[in-house]
Amino acid sequence: MTSNLVSRYAVIFVVLALAGVIISTNDINFGIDLRGGTILTYKVQPVEGSSKESFTSEDVDDTIAVISQRINKEGVKDINVRREGEDRIVITLPNFTKEQADEIRRRMTQVGELLLAIQAEPGDKVEYVDENGDKKTVVFNKTQFDEERTKALKEGKPYTPPKGFRWFPKRPERRDKESDASYQKRVQEYERLKKEKLWEVPGEWMYFAPEYWDPEYCYDPENPGFTGRDIYDASRSVDENGGRAVSFKIKTARQTPFSIYTGNYVGRQMALILNGELWSSATIRQRLSDNVQISRGGGGYTKTEQDWLLNCLQAGSLKLRPVLESQDEVGATLGAKAVGRGEAAFIVGSLLVILFMLVYYRAAGIVAILAMVVNFIMIFAILMLLQASLTLPGIAGLVLTVGMAVDANILIFERIREELDKGKKLIHAAKNGFDRAFVTIFDANLTTFIVAAFLVRYGTGPVKGFGYTMMTGIICTMFAGLYVSRTLLGTAIAKGWVKELRMMRMFKKPNFDFFKKSKVYVTASVLLMLFGVVMFIATGREKYGLDFNGGTSVRLAFTEPVQVADIEEPILAVKDENGKPRFKDIQASLVDPEGDHALLVDLKLDWEAAPPPEDSEEGYDPYQPIQEELTRLFGDKLVPSPLTDVQYDPQKRTWSATVHLAKPLADKQVLLDVMADAGFRSPDAQSVDEKGLAWRIQGGVDAGAEAVRSTLLAKLAENKNIAVSTPFPKLRFLGPNVVADLKKSAIQAMLMSLIFILAYIWFRFKELKYGFAATIALVHDVLIALGVVIFVNEFDLVTVPITLNVIAGFLTIIGYSLNDTIVVFDRIRENLGNVKGSFRDIINRSINQTLSRTVLTSLTTFIVVAVIFFASLGLESPLEGLAFTLMIGVVVGTYSSIFVASPILVWLTQIEAKRKGGTGSQKSIAKKGDTAPTAG
Repeated sequence: MTSNLVSRYAVIFVVLALAGVIISTNDINFGIDLRGGTILTYKVQPVEGSSKESFTSEDVDDTIAVISQRINKEGVKDINVRREGEDRIVITLPNFTKEQADEIRRRMTQVGELLLAIQAEPGDKVEYVDENGDKKTVVFNKTQFDEERTKALKEGKPYTPPKGFRWFPKRPERRDKESDASYQKRVQEYERLKKEKLWEVPGEWMYFAPEYWDPEYCYDPENPGFTGRDIYDASRSVDENGGRAVSFKIKTARQTPFSIYTGNYVGRQMALILNGELWSSATIRQRLSDNVQISRGGGGYTKTEQDWLLNCLQAGSLKLRPVLESQDEVGATLGAKAVGRGEAAFIVGSLLVILFMLVYYRAAGIVAILAMVVNFIMIFAILMLLQASLTLPGIAGLVLTVGMAVDANILIFERIREELDKGKKLIHAAKNGFDRAFVTIFDANLTTFIVAAFLVRYGTGPVKGFGYTMMTGIICTMFAGLYVSRTLLGTAIAKGWVKELRMMRMFKKPNFDFFKKSKVYVTASVLLMLFGVVMFIATGREKYGLDFNGGTSVRLAFTEPVQVADIEEPILAVKDENGKPRFKDIQASLVDPEGDHALLVDLKLDWEAAPPPEDSEEGYDPYQPIQEELTRLFGDKLVPSPLTDVQYDPQKRTWSATVHLAKPLADKQVLLDVMADAGFRSPDAQSVDEKGLAWRIQGGVDAGAEAVRSTLLAKLAENKNIAVSTPFPKLRFLGPNVVADLKKSAIQAMLMSLIFILAYIWFRFKELKYGFAATIALVHDVLIALGVVIFVNEFDLVTVPITLNVIAGFLTIIGYSLNDTIVVFDRIRENLGNVKGSFRDIINRSINQTLSRTVLTSLTTFIVVAVIFFASLGLESPLEGLAFTLMIGVVVGTYSSIFVASPILVWLTQIEAKRKGGTGSQKSIAKKGDTAPTAG
């Protein structure tokens, strides 16, 4: 059965050794749901220093898309990038090492803005008309420019060169500090400036560092040059000296202007400016139009430089500059109970599969289990190599892989059983079983691999990450099932350890007529598909979770430490006017936790700020309803609101309230000044507690009650000498985790994969109808599963809003359904050349022959997901929705491979036969004396 066992074991040993090295030398990155992580909050600013009104909501979304691509290109690191409010971006990092987190922060602060500009030379001049209408001429003089710049920097002021010129510091690696005699003096001057804080613009602190004091100037008379938005198709290349370089192409619409631009400056130096630093420059030898190569010269870029430059060019440049506003450590987003039950479910599910294989297949089951162990080790090693973060749904996916990985072994063992039933010796039966199963396993996995490949090619973020994970699982599963299992079983037979394969039998000789009521099955399928479409259209946005809809981000401050469960359970118990849960998708995490408790809790929930009522006063807070709801739930546990016991007398036009502080006042006058600034007449304030944390204020006002309240709160927040107590330190709009590009790319990936699956099945089975039948079965499975998921969520039978985890479940369904259908089709193809009978009879026979494998594979997979589902039910764990989706998918996928794909195949053959006069399909299908397919 196997030859040269020594070399086969050598291959297995090398694979396991490499996996062992990877696992032992890499840390496991647990997702934020299991171990917590870090939340980075950035405020975005225009890159060129324009006003806040100069950027739009779309600019922020574009920035988020570029950041996501830049810091999580493969989509496997469980990094969450989303918008909060109008001008903030929040990045949630899992429990990374310090080095990994530092790299993320470094990439965030680099805008990635590429500029190609002409370096200034003596004699360059710019003529312009100033604001007074006078003609001005500026001639480039580096010495004069340097003196003006140095003087400005020493005074703590930003420097802007004369009109028509721009200055850029050299990249640090291009500066020779030791050879610069004035370097130490500049360091001393820099330290003085930093100590005395002579500048006030936070975004420009970098221009005061000494290494920025030896810049290059670029000539910019009219055209600002060409940016990263003018290029595409960036790739690695090699320069004329063999050094590392980067090449890219100019977009078609910009090729003519670029040709004119470079043609005007032949013989001049063109500088490559990246992130405001001059990286390199080269002489323009001839007019350039479409293809450009950039290199540092000499030995070229280092690999790190080349990778970073490519990352910036491929991911795109940021329209806005993120400035770090805060950094918080947070605890796991899942409660200890949900994590504990989830982990227990994984163990129980895996053990049940192992036990089933041992009982049903006995000695062969031991081979399957050992192959599964090898498979699991390889997958784990590759995911660690990709620095993937292990989340709870991710672990569920690995356990599901264990369940689905037995499919290859079940297919092989059932084939061996068929050979044994024919009276063949064990060694020959095993060889034929593996050989016959190989084509089926290859076809089934390759079609699924096509789906994964297109998810990687066209997907972004988590969709691409799922594609990588799926591809990893397929490769490892095929190696374990076809290579490791064959080696182990071949060894056992050759050594005489296994003299016969005793296996249980589910069906002795099944002969069910699966087409007897095919019209009923197809009609039911069509109705269920329509039901899925209707549910999708009728439910609107409420079917989606936070990932798609966004919501509200709230930080709650408590007087005593709390746990995640203390927050989630009361919120999930809230009902609306119809008796349905008011909140379905919430995420709570502890901020700066000590163990599993903390005083601060970050809460994300599916609540949107409503427009103000028509009768609301000026200054209405759109977040007031959610504050009132959370105050009702946790009021006695929250720190006091900044203003309580508000009283307003419209006749006397007086307003009074109690102000609560987080820290005692240094001087009462500070509070009185704030009141006066807020518009109070004759303000007065008196302390009403011993700690000086509560003050009763009053005074005359001209505005309405709500307007006074909002104005006073704003003034209190602005004053750095007052720290008010607030139960909600942060309360902002929360943007969706799924940007439009991700939705678009996911749909594009699925459509492209369906087209290629159709083409591949057409190629493998020589007829287009096989591809159509498989594709229709896939659409059938997704629509029915989608309808069921939306239905149970809408009527609160199961909590399963559509999130990225549920989308991952649908992608898994596609792979699973394809696998099932291809197994049946492959047996049909085999029987067409060897079995007599009508096409309908051959298909029915093929389904019966593969029935044991279909039921056993579905059963083992269903066992795993069912255990996970029931262990997570009612805990609001993401596993609940994911496992439920997969349960439905396993049932529907198994059903469609028998009762949908096969009847469609017969139906298409009938149409083909009628079109060819009733006999045309015989030539294309029947071989070796097979009778013509009939309509029966």
